[in-house]
Amino acid sequence: MTIEDKLWNAAPPATENFDPAKIRHLPERVQAYLCHAIAEGTPLATSIRLRMSGEIKVKGWLPFHATQVLTYGAGFIWRAKAHMGVISMSGFDQLADGQGQMDWKLFGLIPFISVDGHDITRAAEGRMAVECMWIPGFLASPAVTWTEEGPKITAHYPLGGSAASVALELLPNGQPTSCLIMRWGSVNKESFRYVPFGGTIEEEATFGGFTIPSKLSVGWNFGNEKYAEGEFFRCRVEGAEFR
Repeated sequence: MTIEDKLWNAAPPATENFDPAKIRHLPERVQAYLCHAIAEGTPLATSIRLRMSGEIKVKGWLPFHATQVLTYGAGFIWRAKAHMGVISMSGFDQLADGQGQMDWKLFGLIPFISVDGHDITRAAEGRMAVECMWIPGFLASPAVTWTEEGPKITAHYPLGGSAASVALELLPNGQPTSCLIMRWGSVNKESFRYVPFGGTIEEEATFGGFTIPSKLSVGWNFGNEKYAEGEFFRCRVEGAEFR
């Protein structure tokens, strides 16, 4: 069984459908977000398969195509292929069985990046935390608590051995325009530490009753003057399936 299949099967089929009446105890803007993101009656899925394309910055912006499976509580795998002129780079980033790993090769043969360990796992957990905005069915679950401040709402939920807090900035109709988390990572080869991580949500698309970010750009030091250098990922979601 592939890691993709293992993660996909780790999510039990949804047994409850979205009912706006059941979230009336939440802050008003949180209700607006969840009702914007989930059509009434939609099964509350906690896993997603994605197809995407875009650009990733590796000594310059490189076009890529990728697939991803993300299941809250089990992990994710993002498998991609990028091109730098005639040079191809393929591999994956993943969090599976509680362990983070990055493994990338040139031409599918020559090792380029291969890292794992405690810091990589913590960084991968931070990535999964912010990417849970792609599974709003989970964000509507009792596992998530919410706070609200001005145009921003923040989701708090357990992740690995710690807790995640992901802030979303919203339009009045509940549509998210940005996301932000303090994520464990190493920027510019500095020591690992918590760094602001996030980006802008430019477009949305609806798949299977869920309206999710479909065009976005993200990176390190989002929200401060270093973001222009820290931005490293731009993508467009081309397809999504939920379980």
